[in-house]
Amino acid sequence: MIYRIYVTEGLRMIAENTSKYAGGSYMEKKYYDIVSKQNEPEDTRTASEIIEDIITRAGIKIGGE
Repeated sequence: MIYRIYVTEGLRMIAENTSKYAGGSYMEKKYYDIVSKQNEPEDTRTASEIIEDIITRAGIKIGGE
């Protein structure tokens, strides 16, 4: 695992430095952060709040509204 982190971090830095001069995008998150998922905020909403959010985002109309 340490070797993978070392290699991907090196490649990420090369891509970042190249994109600064040539333009373009690069991966902003570190490989370890993506794999470990330690930096993701915990969802503290209740089940009904999550359902309401999904319905709102999907544009679903329920009932006679």
